[in-house]
Amino acid sequence: MFLDRRASEPDADIAALAGLKEIPEIPALPFIGNVFDVAGPLDTHRSMCILGRELCHKHGGIFRLTLMGHNFIVVSDPNIVQEVFESPDFGKKTETDAIFKELRRFRGEGLTTVSDGPLHNQCQGLISPNLVKSCFARYVPIIADTMNTCFREELGKMKNNVDFRKFWKKCTLRSVGKIAMGIDLYEGNKWKSFCENLTYVADEAINRVFKGTSIIPLFNYKFKTAIKSMNKKLLKVIQDRRQQHEIHGKDPSSFDLLDIMITSPISESSGKPVTMNNELIRANLMTILSAGHSTTTSMLSWTCNFLYDSSLGNNDYRYALIQEIAALSQGDRRYIPNVSDVYKNLNLLTCILKESLRLSPPIPTIVRHCLKSSNLCGYKVKKGEAIMISCLGTHLNPASWEDPHTFNPSRFESPVPHPCAFIPWAGGPRQCIGREFALLTGRIGMFLLLNQYSLELSPDARVREDEHLFVFPEGLLMNAVIRKDMTNRALSSPSLSNKVAGVSIEPKEENKAARAWDGLKALIRETGHQVTILSGTKTDAGNSNAISQLLLDKAQSFNFKTGDSPMDPDDYFPKIDSPPASFTIVAVCVSTYQGNPAPNTKQSFEWLRSLVGRLESGENELATFLSNVRYFVFGCGNMNWATTYNKVAKFFDANLEKLGAKRLCPLGLYDESQDDLEEEFAEFYKVMAPKLMHSLPEIGDKRLRAVDASAIVSKPAVVAQAASSAFQMDIIGDADDIGEPDLIPSSVDKQIFNSKVRKMVDITPNADRSTLHIEFEMQPGMTYRAGDHLAICPVMPRELVERVISKFVDYDEKTIVRWTPQLRQSRMTRFHLPMSVPMTLENIFSNLLDLKAIPTKQFLVNYSTIVADPSHASELQRIASDIKIYKEWMRENLPISNADIIEKFPPRADELRRLIEVLPVIKPRPYSICSSPKIDPTSVHICVGVVEDPMNEKTYQGVSSFYLKTLLNQPNATANVYVERADEAFDVPKDDSKPMIMISAGTGFAPMRSFLQERKARNATGEIYVFFGCRNEANDWLYSDELQKYQEEGLLTGMFVGFSRSQVHPPMYVQAKILEQADLVWDAIDTKGAYIYVCGSGTRVGVGTRDALLKIISEKSQKSIEYAEDYIANLESSGRYEQDVWG
Repeated sequence: MFLDRRASEPDADIAALAGLKEIPEIPALPFIGNVFDVAGPLDTHRSMCILGRELCHKHGGIFRLTLMGHNFIVVSDPNIVQEVFESPDFGKKTETDAIFKELRRFRGEGLTTVSDGPLHNQCQGLISPNLVKSCFARYVPIIADTMNTCFREELGKMKNNVDFRKFWKKCTLRSVGKIAMGIDLYEGNKWKSFCENLTYVADEAINRVFKGTSIIPLFNYKFKTAIKSMNKKLLKVIQDRRQQHEIHGKDPSSFDLLDIMITSPISESSGKPVTMNNELIRANLMTILSAGHSTTTSMLSWTCNFLYDSSLGNNDYRYALIQEIAALSQGDRRYIPNVSDVYKNLNLLTCILKESLRLSPPIPTIVRHCLKSSNLCGYKVKKGEAIMISCLGTHLNPASWEDPHTFNPSRFESPVPHPCAFIPWAGGPRQCIGREFALLTGRIGMFLLLNQYSLELSPDARVREDEHLFVFPEGLLMNAVIRKDMTNRALSSPSLSNKVAGVSIEPKEENKAARAWDGLKALIRETGHQVTILSGTKTDAGNSNAISQLLLDKAQSFNFKTGDSPMDPDDYFPKIDSPPASFTIVAVCVSTYQGNPAPNTKQSFEWLRSLVGRLESGENELATFLSNVRYFVFGCGNMNWATTYNKVAKFFDANLEKLGAKRLCPLGLYDESQDDLEEEFAEFYKVMAPKLMHSLPEIGDKRLRAVDASAIVSKPAVVAQAASSAFQMDIIGDADDIGEPDLIPSSVDKQIFNSKVRKMVDITPNADRSTLHIEFEMQPGMTYRAGDHLAICPVMPRELVERVISKFVDYDEKTIVRWTPQLRQSRMTRFHLPMSVPMTLENIFSNLLDLKAIPTKQFLVNYSTIVADPSHASELQRIASDIKIYKEWMRENLPISNADIIEKFPPRADELRRLIEVLPVIKPRPYSICSSPKIDPTSVHICVGVVEDPMNEKTYQGVSSFYLKTLLNQPNATANVYVERADEAFDVPKDDSKPMIMISAGTGFAPMRSFLQERKARNATGEIYVFFGCRNEANDWLYSDELQKYQEEGLLTGMFVGFSRSQVHPPMYVQAKILEQADLVWDAIDTKGAYIYVCGSGTRVGVGTRDALLKIISEKSQKSIEYAEDYIANLESSGRYEQDVWG
């Protein structure tokens, strides 16, 4: 199509052309030429279709066109086309044509890419006689058997939303593969990558010319790698077949084209026959497989579109075709037509297929070259110029057909009115030799399909032309139901749009409802309403971000604009310096961290508190400041912090309303300690969504009444999140070939240090579980203070990683990929891997993706879309469909991980990209630091309880703690770490004379150890009381020697330890020890101004300590519990009651 920039060559015959007409030119822009005439910026996928359908009609049967410096002559007048096909002055020069250069990279000297000459004639002479009617009797059973197999596998008894382009590709490629070389290319996974590469290289060949991808190294590598992989497979097949012939002789029952090409001579040399060499056979096999299936796929796909898109008005032809098929099969669903049937009893089907080819030719343009300066029907054409024959333009030319734009298969009942009125296979000596075979395959395929299945165009279908080397209908989704009895009455019924051959194909209720919402979606698109989604969270992988992404998906599905959502609240609220002038919708998703807002929400929190304070101080105009804002709030919190549960969400919900904003629905709250996130959101969305729709000014109270609201407020269900097109995964190469890229230790945006383990010891060797004391070397740039956390970036076990990657046969651990964001795409926060950075798959699955995470319902339903076995998909969807089913399944299967799901329900081998998208990222695990930099600035210490819990005769292993345990006794061990700052108030008192009460249990003692070291280094004089809970004094009294030493030195004023499983002392939890020392505690708090620090389990230590303190305050003050609650609230607000507790 696009040629070398040598538009023409010197020619001695040019003088003889004086006086001939000049070919008219379309006015062109500098350099880009007529790009915008052929295709606008949004229509590059159908440029040659636009050329044939619009430009040929506008500019006539011959004109000049320029594209990006490439000049060529476009012809669509059938008389001129005939001259180009038949005159020896015009031919095929594949060596200089840019498109053919790219095609030759994988088709070589195959029939379509070899230049005119002896080799073409020899190959055509060998292959062509085996693709004619006389050979078809032996092909029909193979094609029919292959088609039926494909129907069973792809359609079953009933299937909706089948992509018929992909469906026909599988059917035709399997058939062509069997005829060409006796191989079913879709049986098992052996040839799966070959089939994918076959489509990819054909499309990429066009992209390399049209989009310039040939200059991009990554695309070059991928293109060449795909070709190399395909060539290797074909050459192996050829070599094996040759070896078989040499050992056993030719199988007399075999008659595939490969046998013929190996054994039959194409010429003679010195009186001896010459057969094709392996490379020539490979080139022709590649050509047959590539071109052979693509033309038939295009023909069958467009035929289904023409027949089943009722808006095209072709229903009568569909009914008549079903009658023709019924007359032949006589209701026998297993009937296979023979060659005589195909040519005598399927006349209407043949006409329909040809009419489909006429209106949608698989290849819309064909290129020929002027071999010598020539007179082309009175026009001057110079040697070397390219002639682009528009097949579509020729078919639609009034000189070719009457009423050319109308779908009218009956036109083919008469002879074609012009030799070049119908040229989907080209014309002249280079026309496609497989044209009759393609029609044979098409007739058998359509007969078998319509004899066995009733079809309907899916309501979700959105068909458009998709043009690469071939033109296919993109978005051709169809519903298929296996037929029962086909009665003549049903066949003749005029109401077959929803009932074909006695089988009802009523749309599902959800599809009806979805269609009912189409008008609403169109209205939202037209009005341009925007929803701004705010996510207040510490980490990208947090709960608020998960909810924000779900809201983003929903909003975009209803055509709301979403701008840069999800946004940080601090990037939105503080920037509102005047009342919003227009209707605005704001979704606020915020997490609460021990009563405080996330770092990206603190400014918004203060902004709102300030405005409300000013309002309450008398600035009454602020009561309408946000009157144009509609909002709803969803909060994520943890009831282990009962007094501050979802405090931030409640604050925003109450105070936005005070400033005049209109609340759309009641506050949504999620409790991390006991709720299911997806379930809570689904319940919230059920209430929120209709209220949001009603709030739109154009809708009000009336518009939704006629709509089946169940489409949006039915029983909450977890649905699969669509695969994102916001990024693509590029294959860079192999680490063994191009070197290992830098390791990415975590997906979090932090400065991460690879720190050496200076010391690691199990300090509870005799206890039921290990407790590790670990000392890491400080690295340049690392700083911390007492009370901070050290976050560990865990690594997945190697055997787990290898097991998962092994599911994808085209990749291994050393494959290097890069994720690239796509332009003009919405922000994609559900995907948290680094962008535009090369990474090995080993790096991704070891350091970034959490294979050991417990599978959520959302993961199960997302993963169900990529499993290889449909029954597995159904099972996963069943589990995720109901919270009770899910919980029961979890109880029976724990411990179970995402890796277990992948192992039990294997994915399709081509779904690596989607798997990476749906797997959660590894969350670094923060551990309280148990050292002070004032004591030893060269190291940082943590104390880790290793989680190894027996469950269902298996053992659950903590992701991070068990990873750290694997480093025990490992020489020169290192780990990737970073410091996570604790809240500023979680620190020793600035006044060294103030008492400290430290309350903890188990590894919760870690920050207390750091505080003790800090106070010692500062020579603090304030009293220190330690309340500590552990199981027994012999096995897990952590750091007991240090504590006793501190007590002897006088640093520690009092130490009170409760042993819950002691064999010596009465069983006692830490909160009981607090009550035991009620007088001491009350005096320290109320008289001496002590600071209280709590660390440990939120459900036990956090709640238990609070209850104990409430009782002490109430009894010692001789006042009510309400007074005690206010007393503790004042301690919290003044920074004298600090907690670092976990779920």
